Amino acid sequence: MKLYFKWILLLIFSFVLFVAFGEKPRLIYPEVIEPSTSGLGGVPTTYYKRNSVLFSNPALFAFTKKHTSVTAFNFKIDSLAYSALKYIQAKDRQTNLLNLLAHTNSLCTNAAFTGPISFSFIDKNFGFGMFNTTRAIALLPSLSSLFSLVGEDIVITGGYGASVFEREEHLISLGIQMKGFFQVYAYMNSTLFGSAYTIFEKKLKGFPVVLQAGFGFDLGFAYKYRDIFTLALTCKDLYSPVFLSYYENYKDFLDSKPNTKASYKTFMPNVNLGFSVKAISEGYFKNIYSLIFYMDLKNMFSFIPSIRKNYLLNFAFSGELVLHRVLSLQFGISELYPQFGIGLDFTYFNLNLSVYGKELALDPWKRPLINIEIGIHFDYNKH
Repeated sequence: MKLYFKWILLLIFSFVLFVAFGEKPRLIYPEVIEPSTSGLGGVPTTYYKRNSVLFSNPALFAFTKKHTSVTAFNFKIDSLAYSALKYIQAKDRQTNLLNLLAHTNSLCTNAAFTGPISFSFIDKNFGFGMFNTTRAIALLPSLSSLFSLVGEDIVITGGYGASVFEREEHLISLGIQMKGFFQVYAYMNSTLFGSAYTIFEKKLKGFPVVLQAGFGFDLGFAYKYRDIFTLALTCKDLYSPVFLSYYENYKDFLDSKPNTKASYKTFMPNVNLGFSVKAISEGYFKNIYSLIFYMDLKNMFSFIPSIRKNYLLNFAFSGELVLHRVLSLQFGISELYPQFGIGLDFTYFNLNLSVYGKELALDPWKRPLINIEIGIHFDYNKH
């Protein structure tokens, strides 16, 4: 009886999903996979090592040193993808898939790969970079519906930051950053069996295509006391318009024949506040190179939208311990789930692995999702 009611609820949720998505996907935020900071619960607002300043706060360009990243290969997958593959490879796929849906209350999974375009140049006061990411997303509330999406993101970003006040041991900096992005996705929003027909019978001719292109501005503020304490505030997507065009299939996309007029939307601004404390400075101990703690309040005004998630999910606390300038250990709590990362710095290339939890629901500990990221960076003229 309990299983019966679960399926009733899943069918209702499936209907709501179709109403929400209609026949076209919602705005999808461009993504760059970066395992070197995922172990911190995402890039902290005061973090500016290597090329991470491109994703944290443009005001931190005032503190950066010269760094060039030639290319990178970073991969992300979540735990549900592993479960889905296990059930798909089983002999009785339908029964196993039903069991999977019954135990997870729907299936939402994604995977992404950043590279080989992953170039960035950082110098004092400014920096820029270009990245490509291949993504796949699947949302399966029940066997009656499937929303899937596969595509590519290309992101170009650059920023400038400079100190506006400097006296003795106090420094204040401001920064601005601009980004442009280009996204192409093939998607399906159908029943599971209708999707199978599209894949195996109609092939690429049956996949609608959406093109997203846009640009955006970020602003940042940072205050630094000596090399011990840093406080920062940043507004992501202060103004980020997105233009969307829809095509019946990939041939129409290549021929530039959209089936409707281009539509216009914007990303919501995202204000983040954070501070960091350097507990152990470089070179103070022989074996421990540095230890820094980070505290962040992400998306400060998330209580404004009509659909609000629990505000506790916006807090993140993390730390990074560097040993012998080679081994870095990252740890923390974000969205009330543990985060962990490890990195090896070999001067001209870095290896990074991170494992972290995320919350898919609006309240803590309702729908946890474990993510794994692994990557390699190739650097040049690093100091």
